[in-house]
Amino acid sequence: MLEYSGVQLRLSTIVVNKLKWGFIGLAFLLSIVLSNLQKRKMVRVQQMEDFEAKADEYYLLQRQRLLANLVTGSVTGLLYILTSRGVFLGLSLFYLIILGMFYPNPKNIRRELQQEDIDFI
Repeated sequence: MLEYSGVQLRLSTIVVNKLKWGFIGLAFLLSIVLSNLQKRKMVRVQQMEDFEAKADEYYLLQRQRLLANLVTGSVTGLLYILTSRGVFLGLSLFYLIILGMFYPNPKNIRRELQQEDIDFI
């Protein structure tokens, strides 16, 4: 039961369970699709010759990764608030950790762009 401004919202157990498993399945499916698309884009970026174009494409790819993890984590956090199910809290924390792992740092940028001679200012 969720209370907001004196109004009580009751979500039935059946609806919450369907929502939970449906969201987990959808998140799993979307993560597989996005992962495959990002791998293809990364291969295309790595094959580019011009470093400026490569850096611009890599920037867009990193931005998409961060945004996808941020949106997914926010949605699971909202679902935790609405349903009070621990699985959504766990998923939200998982996506928060993943968000930190994908945050660009010099070591990852050099490795993913396959160029060791990049200087960071």
